Amino acid sequence: MKDISERKRAEEKYRTLVSNVQEGVFISNPQGRFMDFNDALMRILGFEDRNELLHADIPALFVNPADRERLKKLLQDHGSVADFEYEIRRKDGEVRAMLESSIAIRDAAGNLTALQGFLLDITDRKRASRKSGGAIAS
Repeated sequence: MKDISERKRAEEKYRTLVSNVQEGVFISNPQGRFMDFNDALMRILGFEDRNELLHADIPALFVNPADRERLKKLLQDHGSVADFEYEIRRKDGEVRAMLESSIAIRDAAGNLTALQGFLLDITDRKRASRKSGGAIAS
């Protein structure tokens, strides 16, 4: 009973952390569908309905399909990516700059079963940098 209570407390801490971060947190399948995500990802991608985002085609969100292919290859070859930059098209059509860090999840046979990661919208940061001539304010 004690082990179950401790595990439930740990799971609740994890859920609270994931639901409160500003970054989009996601798990997706190799076929290009989200399996789970936090509210921040919905906001970043411009979705209000959770079920609608669960059925969204992830590759269709990429402005440049070659970026998706490069991301998939890096994950396949190296098992992870850090700060991979690309543009997505939100549900409302707005193009936003993203920074993704994610890992490939594999089964015991080495087959890719899922991707887990974080997505950060860096559009405003990039716009501010361009306005200030590329200098980053501290």
